[in-house]
Amino acid sequence: MAVAAAAAAGLPTLDSLGLNPQQFQIAVQQQQQQQQQQILQLQQQKTSHQHLYPYTTNDLNQLLSPSSVTSQQQYLAAAAAAAAAAVAQASGVSTPSATLSQQQGGVVYPLTNNNVQWTEEWRENMLQYAHTLYSTTPRNPELLTILHTIHNAYPDHLPTLLLLACVYYTYQDYQSSLRYNQLILKFDPHYVEAMSNIGTTLRSMGRTTEAEQWWYQAVKLRPGYWDAVENLVGVLCSTVSNNNSNTNINDTSKHQDEKGSTKISVSTPSDNAVTTGINGLLSGSGVSSTLTSNGSTNNNGNAISIENNGNSNGVSSSSSSSGKQGYPRYKEALRVCEFVELYFFKGQETTLNGPIKAPKQLPIHQLPRMQNLFYAKGNLKYALGDIVGARREYEKGLELVFGGTNLVAISNHIALACGSTAVMEATQYGKLLDSSALPLVLLQPDQAIRIIQIAFSQSNGILPGLVGLNGGTAATTTTTTTTNNNAGTGGGNDNSNNNTNALQQANQTTSTILLTLAKLFQDMMNPSTPAIAAAAADTAESGVTPTMALLLPLYYLSLALHPSPSTANNLGIILSNISGASAALAVKLPQQPQQQQQTMTGTMLAMQYYMYGLQLDNRHPHLYTNLGSLLKDMGHLNEAVSMYEKAVECNPRFDVALANLGNAIKDMGRVQDSVQWYRRAVEVNPNFVDAVCGLVNSLGGVCDWRGRGGVGNEATVDQLGNCYPAAGDKNARSGWIGRVVDIVEKQLDEGAVWGVGVLKMQVDQQGKSLGEQLAEILVQANAAVSQNDSSRLVELWTKRLAHFSEQSVNSNKKNEGGWVIRLIERIMRRLQRNWYLEQYGTTLRSDLPQTAIMVTKDLSQRYQRPLIPSSLSAPPVPTVLPFHTFTYPLSAREVRLISHRNALRISHGTLTSSWVASHVYPPPPPPAPRLKIGYVSSDFNNHPLAHLMQSVFGFHDTHKYQVFCYATTPSDHSPYRQKIEREAESFIDVSSWSNQHVVERIISDGIHVLVNLNGYTKGARNEIFAARPSPVQCSFMGFAGTLGGGWCDWIIADPIVCPPEMVSCEIWRQRQEGKRNLHDHYHHSSSLLFEEGGDFEGDVDPEENTDDFVYTEKFIYMPHSYFVNDHKQGFREEHDQNNGNGVDKNNTSTVALMLQPPPPPPPHADDHEGLWAVEEERRWSMRQEVFPNLPSDVVIFANFNQLYKLEPSTFRMWLRILERVPNGILWLLRFPPAGERHLRRCATEWAGAQTANRVIFTDVAPKHVHIHRGRVADIFLDTPECNAHTTAADILWSGTPIVTYPKYMHKMCSRVGASIAQATGYGKEMIVATEQEYEDRAVNLALGLKYTYETSNHGKTQRRGHGELMLLRKRLFLTRENSRLFDTCRWTRNLERGFTEAWRRWVTAEEFEDIHHVTNNTAGCIWVTDPDD
Repeated sequence: MAVAAAAAAGLPTLDSLGLNPQQFQIAVQQQQQQQQQQILQLQQQKTSHQHLYPYTTNDLNQLLSPSSVTSQQQYLAAAAAAAAAAVAQASGVSTPSATLSQQQGGVVYPLTNNNVQWTEEWRENMLQYAHTLYSTTPRNPELLTILHTIHNAYPDHLPTLLLLACVYYTYQDYQSSLRYNQLILKFDPHYVEAMSNIGTTLRSMGRTTEAEQWWYQAVKLRPGYWDAVENLVGVLCSTVSNNNSNTNINDTSKHQDEKGSTKISVSTPSDNAVTTGINGLLSGSGVSSTLTSNGSTNNNGNAISIENNGNSNGVSSSSSSSGKQGYPRYKEALRVCEFVELYFFKGQETTLNGPIKAPKQLPIHQLPRMQNLFYAKGNLKYALGDIVGARREYEKGLELVFGGTNLVAISNHIALACGSTAVMEATQYGKLLDSSALPLVLLQPDQAIRIIQIAFSQSNGILPGLVGLNGGTAATTTTTTTTNNNAGTGGGNDNSNNNTNALQQANQTTSTILLTLAKLFQDMMNPSTPAIAAAAADTAESGVTPTMALLLPLYYLSLALHPSPSTANNLGIILSNISGASAALAVKLPQQPQQQQQTMTGTMLAMQYYMYGLQLDNRHPHLYTNLGSLLKDMGHLNEAVSMYEKAVECNPRFDVALANLGNAIKDMGRVQDSVQWYRRAVEVNPNFVDAVCGLVNSLGGVCDWRGRGGVGNEATVDQLGNCYPAAGDKNARSGWIGRVVDIVEKQLDEGAVWGVGVLKMQVDQQGKSLGEQLAEILVQANAAVSQNDSSRLVELWTKRLAHFSEQSVNSNKKNEGGWVIRLIERIMRRLQRNWYLEQYGTTLRSDLPQTAIMVTKDLSQRYQRPLIPSSLSAPPVPTVLPFHTFTYPLSAREVRLISHRNALRISHGTLTSSWVASHVYPPPPPPAPRLKIGYVSSDFNNHPLAHLMQSVFGFHDTHKYQVFCYATTPSDHSPYRQKIEREAESFIDVSSWSNQHVVERIISDGIHVLVNLNGYTKGARNEIFAARPSPVQCSFMGFAGTLGGGWCDWIIADPIVCPPEMVSCEIWRQRQEGKRNLHDHYHHSSSLLFEEGGDFEGDVDPEENTDDFVYTEKFIYMPHSYFVNDHKQGFREEHDQNNGNGVDKNNTSTVALMLQPPPPPPPHADDHEGLWAVEEERRWSMRQEVFPNLPSDVVIFANFNQLYKLEPSTFRMWLRILERVPNGILWLLRFPPAGERHLRRCATEWAGAQTANRVIFTDVAPKHVHIHRGRVADIFLDTPECNAHTTAADILWSGTPIVTYPKYMHKMCSRVGASIAQATGYGKEMIVATEQEYEDRAVNLALGLKYTYETSNHGKTQRRGHGELMLLRKRLFLTRENSRLFDTCRWTRNLERGFTEAWRRWVTAEEFEDIHHVTNNTAGCIWVTDPDD
């Protein structure tokens, strides 16, 4: 058995030791007899040994119980004694005879023959053998026998006592472990290894307070004793209860330090995955649960981790300095680290920004431990909110291994090694490029993993500070073989292994620090908390700002040191966001000859890193998820779904993959199917914002309102689907929708810290700040064309800049970065206009064509565009998109800011792109004589926008206006696309063009007014507008709300749909007027002094904490309605040749006939009664076809909107209407089909089966059928939250009245129905002001409807309707030919008047309040007047 055990453990066999098997058997039997006698003696006696921490009688009885020693253990112990004898014999030492033992402190060990002479050589051989056993099988039964034999011979040999204590600790015999460690201290009171082990043992016993004192004592005696340091710091940072034992005694390995010592190491750091925040690196207590078995430290550089309890800065207010057990004490831990650092760096300053080198007194193989110290300090400072200090500590940890080189120099070196000419030129002059000037370096995975070999080839791919560890060849440290405190072991092979282990650990630790620093840089580039934002501002002032060029080398180096799938994943994420222009200008290593040469883009590199990561780990869910997102962005939706499904297969509880799978499935049109994936994501992570918002969107899209809750004074729905009426509490908030509002508020608040400190960033050597520079540029631009007092302007801008320097509770929440973007865009418009004035003067129109501006080098410099600082990262945007605000109960400020933050993201991304010119784009020549209008849209196909506007482009007056259509999507060959292409004067398909190409074409075409027909809708190319290619830029139709960006000057609307009370410039004027009334003694120009906070002239700061306004743009207010349509031209019943009811049963020819001109009016066109009689007959006939079994007296309420526009309050109101109109039905569309069952359930539960059975669903019909069958409905019930837009026009064209409620002043989408209804001339009969009025109006119209039946001259029965509803229907139908609503040509003329006035105001500066002095009679908005009104 002993032979087998020895072989299994890789130990010497009996034969190799020269021991006869018979002798061995006799020795075993003798040893068994001795142990049995010892146990009997121990049971009869009590120990008299005195302990610092005395044992109880029960403890000792349990320890000495005979049952604790099995026969097998007795046999192995005896075998160990025989083995010990064999070792002595093999060493040439006399083997002592084993005799009966005596008790000493309750420990059993064999006595030796007093006649035998023991030698130190025998002792060291035996101890070395024991260490070998301990390092491989720490619970080997032979160990105690061997060690007690040595201890009996050498009672005061401390290394033997130390290893004895460790072995007992391994068996969890903590009392014996304590006894031997304390025995060491009786011989040597300063033996720190024993002190540290006592601390570890006490902590395992739950006596943490006492443990701390021992560790403190050890650290004070020897600050360089790393075990004690790390254990002390770990327990100070731990939140583990005092009574918990945290032991891990199985993960063991032997490591040698300069004294040849051994330590049972803590586990090595895990895979270097970067989590969602730096706090993800702070996990676990970091307290070693193992003992040092020799008199020194090991060199296993395990990171000290700090638990942060989920707080944003890693420390709660109650625990940061409480000093109570069970709570982290970060400040105390930091003081310990600083004490140790001071010990090693005596006389050196390590707190400054200058790079540090490893101290001379630090053995080189302990370098990883020193790195750990700085890493711990960085984590501690981060937890305490000192972000800048944390960054410095991480950098110090890197400087140690890079030979005293700072981060900027390292990045320069990497760029130089990759062939950067810019760095090479700087190097020739002995200079380094700073972080803002560093070139971007793009490496493929196979290049990244070789970057250290490439960059540090002179040191054979070893980091400069670790050269001495390469293969153990360094001569910087030596091993001490004999001291009074440790075992005298050591040698060349051990030292070589020691150095090799240290090199591996240093690489591992360096990789971890690189990742931590990289994540911190990413956070500082996109700050989400005030602390990080402040740190970013402080860093900007210091001049070493985190940039992408500084960030990527950190990841490359980390991957090279420790190839990790998580690092590859993070690199893929970063690279996927690099634009094509940036990638084209980046520094790259040449591709391998065998590789196919191809253009390297960020997307391509991201794909490569994801695939490389999957080679390392083909079960990595993050890689599959991000690869899926990349494929989704590339348009490969089915492949993306497959990747997400693979990620969920690898980790069924991976919230991101689950949510992404839900998004992809929803994008495929399977809204109901997406719900399950969102639900699973939320179940896993209830705080996952994307999953919560996705779930709410999908549930709302299919009208599954269970658990929706409510916000403010609206109906609420509980988890069971019960609906409760509004309680009148405006502050109420519950359920899913309440959570969404909470999310919006939180994200908007967090995003307000973006760019903190950027205005104070120095931009030149004279110390001028960015804010001062931008203000100076704008003042100079305005001074050239304005009579404003320059001194007043300087005073004004001084106050504005001071606003962002004020220190207050919310001093960091002013969106300083957003203000900078707004200011830069303001400057761009002023410079562009100045350029026009210089070239063309104030010419509005010219009879002769003027020469276009040719941009020269001089002009380029004179009209240089102010640049966004490279340190200003992309602004954060809320999860809730602008389009989602249509149906969410959000305030005016929240709606405004969601659009504004998205606009800032677009502006930042565009203006920092390399494809945008360094100067503002030159303005076009004056109209000669035609004003050039450009329309940009992705919807010139079979889309509602094309349905509505298809005739507008051809209706423009070609004598005065030249129209250009820029289509950003390829043709679908629909009749709508063909009509627009044919009738527009210039139609350009730019679907395959880059943004740069489109912008250059717009400039080449000389567009004066550029119209954005997308806004925040699918397919938008808003970057084109952010580049500012045109002097006047407008938004129309595509998006029913504010765009919130400086790249949109005007919205085309009307005062009903967008009340002037909610417009920024009008609010600014009102406030100015109020201030003038209070300060009459100010003169004309004194209005300049009235600006406050982040306001500009005519432009209230969007970040203002009020709901006073929602629109940041000015308005071109159209008469009648802004809502254009083409029903009069394109959707006429006379085109249908199949039957008299307007329905094309074959669904073939009607669409094509839309393109034909209107037929001549019928012979009885002036006979209104005759026309109405024919229309009534058509209605009745179509009704019988659509609802053949419906009784003739039934009133049909209808709504044909998509179901996402419907919410519980409205549906409950509709059910009340049905309850009050017994002969009424509600006609809805399966839009989507999954909504039907949820609405039927709600109707049954809320109003009963009788009412629910009167809710009828039909499928969605083609456009032409949809319009014609609108006449079947009697009353169209609009959705107040988000009105019918195109559908409302469709319905009114058919003559069917609507009931609409403009619910919100600040939501354009909730007021479109009122705008359209008002334009018919009968708005008062269809527009209501309250929910109750809505219900009453619908009910009264329905109950007043009566029918009579007559027989015609041909013997056919005809139905005739009577009552207020029928009279309204008749008027709507008979007046539609002359209605302003359907007069598309008139509407186009009015639009042209608006464009002309917008152009005039730009040329004359009447648009600009800071140039043109505002009078009381001047309005910021344009009010177009129809000359026929």
